[in-house]
Amino acid sequence: MLLEEGQALPVPSSLETLLKDRRHRNTVALMVEVKTSLPRAVRVNITLDETLLEAIDVRSRALGKTRSAFSAEAARHSLGVKTGRSQRTGVRSTRKQR
Repeated sequence: MLLEEGQALPVPSSLETLLKDRRHRNTVALMVEVKTSLPRAVRVNITLDETLLEAIDVRSRALGKTRSAFSAEAARHSLGVKTGRSQRTGVRSTRKQR
């Protein structure tokens, strides 16, 4: 969430440092993997009904978004993805890996 909001990640603490702090004596330490980059955006070419494209353009402009941002948000909503691009959808890509 921090990266998606443009905020920096906090500097990690060592386990030893945390265990020495009396405030954490009843705390359970967990190791957490943090992804520090978002997946790269990929340009695609799609075909849409002209009136649908016009409606997308009108709504995206009204919301102050680009066509791409609006379309990506609509796709995330349809797929049930709650946040930005880094969230996994459970949908597999059929693109060949580079």
